[in-house]
Amino acid sequence: MNLKKTMVGINSTRNNIKHFLTYLIIIAPLSSFANDFPGKNLICSTKSFSVKGGFEFTNKSEVNKFNVLVNDSGLKSIKRTSHCYRLLEGRILISDKSTTYGCGSYSSYIDMSSLIYNIPTNEIILSANCKFYNGNLAVMLEKSIRE
Repeated sequence: MNLKKTMVGINSTRNNIKHFLTYLIIIAPLSSFANDFPGKNLICSTKSFSVKGGFEFTNKSEVNKFNVLVNDSGLKSIKRTSHCYRLLEGRILISDKSTTYGCGSYSSYIDMSSLIYNIPTNEIILSANCKFYNGNLAVMLEKSIRE
């Protein structure tokens, strides 16, 4: 019996080591790239709107997304939502939900080389051109909807 328990313990330790090495090789490099974004902002535009919204990277895994909305009367407002993000193959993947709600699926992304934000749908891909913004993004967006 003691030999059986010892073998189970050794196998468990080997599995733990494998999981740890897998983390170091695959996940840790992705996390180190993600650390480049906290504190940075992107402001985005479309063909129809010179300012359509933006992104505020709050830490290594969370981002606030701002969207300028226009109602039927032409009144503009800003919708702010929190999301998870992660880097994968030259893209910043944006989740549907915040960390509070388990992130959800990653259904939109920002191409890191072009800074184009893409939202794939069943029929088309909605996109916006983004650029880095050095300032208070929320204040700038509030100012833009009053113009």
